[in-house]
Amino acid sequence: YEISTRDWSSDVCSSDLNGDRKVIKVLNLDYSSNPGILKLFEQEYRVLSNLNHPGIPKVEIDGYLRFSCPHTQEILHGLVMEKIEGEDLGKWVRANQKIANEAQAIDWLKQLTDILDHVHSQSYVHRDIKPDNIMLKPNGQLVLIDFGIVKEYIQKTQRQTIANTRDRKS
Repeated sequence: YEISTRDWSSDVCSSDLNGDRKVIKVLNLDYSSNPGILKLFEQEYRVLSNLNHPGIPKVEIDGYLRFSCPHTQEILHGLVMEKIEGEDLGKWVRANQKIANEAQAIDWLKQLTDILDHVHSQSYVHRDIKPDNIMLKPNGQLVLIDFGIVKEYIQKTQRQTIANTRDRKS
């Protein structure tokens, strides 16, 4: 097992019965009773389960967990998702200081544009795009992570169409 800690959660990495690497993202007990953070944590699971793209982590079908901590009897919340191998671009940039060449920069921009196009086509806005939330896999594939503060939206034109339709019916 590997354990890493983020702002309000810890990631426990392991392999499933098929040998696939998984992460269980566990909400820290300090935040489990905070309704706002709990709502964001649940929303992250719902959003990731609605997205299907190689540049977005996959969650398990029954990947939202609630379980009782044996020591405190408090309820823990967790997400089971694909383990993204590699390093985040924040670490990569600090270590390498710059992108190697124009072709690499263009490739990364195309990948991010494709990922964001998919996210937006499903009526979501990520709202926390930064190098630390973009993973670089060993094969060069970028993966956008940390969907905790994603916002669902309805395009302005859709709202206007609905409003115009109602006006015509009146």
